Amino acid sequence: MMSTTILLLTLLPLYNAADCYDTLCHGTDDPQTIIPCDQSAYNCTQLEDGTPICNPTPTPGEGEGVTCLSDNFYCSATETGAALCVYATSSCYNNRCPGRGAQSTNYIDCDESANTCGFDDDSDVAICIPGNPGLGVNCTVSDVNDQFYCQNDLITGVAECVYPPQHSCYDTTCTGIEAFNETTIDCDQKDHRCVLSTEGEPSCVNTTRGAGVDCSGTEHEDFYCNNGDSGAAVCVVTPLSNCYNTKCGGTGDQSEFFIDCDQSANVCQVDETGAPICSPMSRGAGVNCTITEENDEFYCQNDLTNGLAECVYPPVHDCYETTCTGIDAFNTTVIDCDQSSNRCGFNATGAPVCIDTTRGAGIDCAHTSDLDFYCGTSEVGGAQCVFTPPQSCYSQFCQGTGLNNASWVSCDGAEHRCSVADDGSPLCVNGSRGSGVQCNETLSFHCSPTEGNPFTASCVYPKPYDCYNSKCQGVFNNSDSFLDCSQDTGYCSVDASGLPSCISNGNQTGAGVLCSGKFSCMADQDTGAAFCRTDKGLANLWIIIGVAAAVVVVVIIIWVARRKWRNSEDHQYLLASSS
Repeated sequence: MMSTTILLLTLLPLYNAADCYDTLCHGTDDPQTIIPCDQSAYNCTQLEDGTPICNPTPTPGEGEGVTCLSDNFYCSATETGAALCVYATSSCYNNRCPGRGAQSTNYIDCDESANTCGFDDDSDVAICIPGNPGLGVNCTVSDVNDQFYCQNDLITGVAECVYPPQHSCYDTTCTGIEAFNETTIDCDQKDHRCVLSTEGEPSCVNTTRGAGVDCSGTEHEDFYCNNGDSGAAVCVVTPLSNCYNTKCGGTGDQSEFFIDCDQSANVCQVDETGAPICSPMSRGAGVNCTITEENDEFYCQNDLTNGLAECVYPPVHDCYETTCTGIDAFNTTVIDCDQSSNRCGFNATGAPVCIDTTRGAGIDCAHTSDLDFYCGTSEVGGAQCVFTPPQSCYSQFCQGTGLNNASWVSCDGAEHRCSVADDGSPLCVNGSRGSGVQCNETLSFHCSPTEGNPFTASCVYPKPYDCYNSKCQGVFNNSDSFLDCSQDTGYCSVDASGLPSCISNGNQTGAGVLCSGKFSCMADQDTGAAFCRTDKGLANLWIIIGVAAAVVVVVIIIWVARRKWRNSEDHQYLLASSS
C-alpha cells in the first residue's frame, strides 16, 4: 500500500517560481476575510481596510508557494490554503545522488527511503538532504510476480524491482565470491535468497525466495528435489512405469536386506549406513510393458524376495477357467471367477481373489474352425474343450428339460448347438456345431428329422418303392398339418416352425411301400401314406378258367382212355373169333 509523507515548509515569499502555490488569500481586516486565490497565476494583496484582493499577475510564479525537495511529489494545501509538497512513497528507493552540470557523473551514496537528493549551489556537487523520502519505483504484485525485492544499479543507484521466479526445486546453500568463494552457509532458498556483500561475503536474507531450477511435471510424482552435498538444486526425474517395484534394498553390507516399499508412490533411498529407506518423495523404479498384437494385455508381478517388477503377458486361450481356488489354508475355498476377463490371485493369507485387470488361466483346443468346439466344465470344475466334429446331417430343433421338456426352439445344428436355461427352457447357442449323424456319403442320401423323435437327425437313403407317399406331415404343434408332395420325385422335410415342406430336386425320392403280386397304388386320404391294393376279381376269373380247363383235360383223358380200352376188347374178341 502506497503511503505519503507530508512536509509543510513555511517560507518567506519567493519571487522565484515555486513548485506548489497557496490557494487562498487572507485579509487583515477584523473579522478576517478569506477568499480563493490560485497564487500560481494571481497575487494576494490587501486594501487599506485590510480586505483581501486576488489580482492577476503579469508574471506567473510571483504568488506565495513552496519549493519541493524531491521530484516525487504532488501539490496539496492546508485548511488555511498554505501550499504543501506531498511526497509519494515507493516500493524501492534509489541509493545514490548525482551531481549537477559538470558534476552530473559524480555520485554520492544516499538512501532515498529517508533522504532526498540536492545540490550545493556553489559547486553543483550532490548533497543528501535528510527528512523526506526521495525517488524510487513502485513494484506491482500479481499472481505471477507474487514476490519482489529491491536492487540498485551499482553506479547510478537507480532502484529496480526484481521479481524472483518460482522454481520447482531450490538451492539450500549460499556461497560467497572472490575472497569468500570457499565460504558456504546454509540458506533454504525456498523462502530466502542469497545476498553477497560488496566484498563477496554470503548472507541469507529472508525477504523473498531465491535461486533454484525448474523441473517438468508434478513434484512427488514426476520428480523430486535433491541438493546433494553442494546444496545446488537438482531435479531427479521419476518417469511413469507400468509396473513398480514393491521392495527397497540396501547397499554395501545392507545389500541383502529388503523392506516393503510400494514404489508407485515412494522412492527407494539408503541412509549413511546403506540401510534402505522408503521415502514418499516421489514414485520410484519400475518397468514398462509393451503392448503388441500378440501381447495385448499384461499385469504386474513382483519377485517375492527383492520386489523387482516384471510384466506378465497372459496368453490368449480358447476356453477359460470359471473359478478360482485358494492356496495353503484356503486350498478348499473356491470362488466364481470368469477368467476370460479376470484372473485368479491370492491375498497374503492365500485366500482367492478375482482380479479384473486381465484374462487368466485356460486351455487351448485343437481346431481348424470356431465351429469345431465349445467350452464346457469338467467334473472338477476346470475348463474343458467339448468338440463338435462336422456331421453329414444335423438336428434342427432343441428340446427343453424338466417342466419345460415339451418346449422346443428351432436350431440349425450346422452352426449352432442346443443348451437349456436355468428354468429348463431350450436355448439355441451360437459358436459351435450341434448334434448330428454321420451318413455313408458314398451313397445318395438326404437329411430328415427322425420319425418319432424330431429332435434328432437321420440319414435317409432313398429306396425304389412300388408306391410312394403323397403328402408330408409337420411336427410338434404342426403335426396335424399335411402338404401334398409326390414322393416319387421329391421327399419331405420340415421348416423352422415345424411345418411340412416338399423338397424336389429330381434325384431324391421319399417314403413309400413295396407291393407283391398284382396291385394298384393307393394313398390314405388324410395322411397321404401309400398302400398296395391287390385286384381280387380278375384272380377269381382265372381260377374258374383254370378249373374249367382242368376238367376238360380230365374228360379228354378219360375219353381217350376208355376208347383205347374198348379198342383193346374189340381186338381180343376178333382174335378169339378167328381162332
